[in-house]
Amino acid sequence: MKADNNLTKKINEITYLATPNTYRYRPIIRFFYEEANNMNHWLSKENVFNALKDEEGFENYTIEECEQNLLGLKEFNNLEVKQEDKYVTSIRDYLKRSYSYSLTEKTVKIEETMINLEKLNLGEQSVNTEFLRHFKDLLEQVIEISMYDINNRKLLNEANLWWENFESSFNRLNGKYKSTIRLFRDLISEDKLTTKSFVIYKDKLMEDLGGFVTDLQKLSGNIERFYKNLTIETEHKAMNRVIASYVKAQIESTNITEEKIKDSVYSKWVNIRKWFMGADVRKSECRKVEEKATEIINKLLFYANKLTERKKSLVSRQEEHKKLMTLFGKAKDLDEAHRLSAYVFGISHMQHLQTKEEREKSSIDLSVYEEEPYERLLKRRVRNARTKSKRTIVKDKSMKKQTLVKEKQEKRKELEKKIKSYIVDGEINFADLPEIDGEVRNQLMKWVTKGNLANRKKSRKPLRNEYGQKFKLIYPENKERCNLRCTDGTLNTLAYRLKFIEE
Repeated sequence: MKADNNLTKKINEITYLATPNTYRYRPIIRFFYEEANNMNHWLSKENVFNALKDEEGFENYTIEECEQNLLGLKEFNNLEVKQEDKYVTSIRDYLKRSYSYSLTEKTVKIEETMINLEKLNLGEQSVNTEFLRHFKDLLEQVIEISMYDINNRKLLNEANLWWENFESSFNRLNGKYKSTIRLFRDLISEDKLTTKSFVIYKDKLMEDLGGFVTDLQKLSGNIERFYKNLTIETEHKAMNRVIASYVKAQIESTNITEEKIKDSVYSKWVNIRKWFMGADVRKSECRKVEEKATEIINKLLFYANKLTERKKSLVSRQEEHKKLMTLFGKAKDLDEAHRLSAYVFGISHMQHLQTKEEREKSSIDLSVYEEEPYERLLKRRVRNARTKSKRTIVKDKSMKKQTLVKEKQEKRKELEKKIKSYIVDGEINFADLPEIDGEVRNQLMKWVTKGNLANRKKSRKPLRNEYGQKFKLIYPENKERCNLRCTDGTLNTLAYRLKFIEE
């Protein structure tokens, strides 16, 4: 497949099928299509308005709205427009001239497709495996086709007819099973499965689906065995007869090459085989159809059991209600009725208080009255209320701060001493460094980062480190690298040099 401009560009003519005004556009297009079939190709806005104004949904339709809709369809390239100025005798007549509209060729083809789609009434589908039986009969003829004389024109025509029937049979089979699964999914939608009417047709659905799965397993098993026993030589012979029939029939009338015909025939044959046999570790489409049908059966059983349980629970709940009403009726006074109400429905306006303290005994049979009481401090639930804060004495931490500062200064002097010990001839060469600790490495890499930023900004001023020293970062000439050995690992980096400038 070549994704050229014709394949990737937007088709403006189908825009009318998915817009907020589609409910108006489609009846207008259908009216134009029916009139064109009656050889009446050019229509005015008055013709369209008079045809639609009495239809359902167009009761408040106006001639101005009709004109706007026609102009919208013209923008979508669905209608061609011509001006009626034959009898114009003045400027006023010219300004009030009328227009005629006609369907474009592409829109005619689109509307024909829409009519064919409307004829696909899924509600009339029935569950059967006749298409699979017919396909199986045609598949078994492949052995006979492989033995045809490739030079006999009559036999090649029969091979051509067989292939067309084989291909169309598979297309009908595939479409049939898709629509069947879709039909049952619609029938067993959750809102329908939870209604009492589901119980009425549940048995019929189970019977149809059960037979469908059984026949599908049996026939698909026979087809799989036939494919396994079919030799590659027989397949090639049969396909060569089909290709030869197409070559003689099409090369004379079209520009299709023999190679394209061969690729098309073999591709279809392999894909049809995959539908039943699968490919590599992937399941075949036939197995997927069986699984989907089985899934629907399981769903039917689940909801049937659910409805049965609900019906039983409703019956038992009704008996309980009758018993409670009897007890209420026999209550001696209002106080006894209140107590019975509290027992059945619970205490009204009650609150549950819970604490986080651990219980002394963890027995679930322990009564609430046997538990030890707990104290809980209740706070006011007022937004503006402030809780009194306890006054605390400010402690003197100056000594602690001085100690921390002194420790920090000592660590800094120690680090400075370590780094200066690595300076040789006024510079630190990363390639010549011995094993260093993590603190020294981190400090050196900070200076490298600082030097990189200065070089990017093309700054000529020398840099200054934390110890007041001026330095400059020098890159290796040929981007040599080195391993910087550290106590906590090895760092592979460029062989930088830090040149220190004496003041």
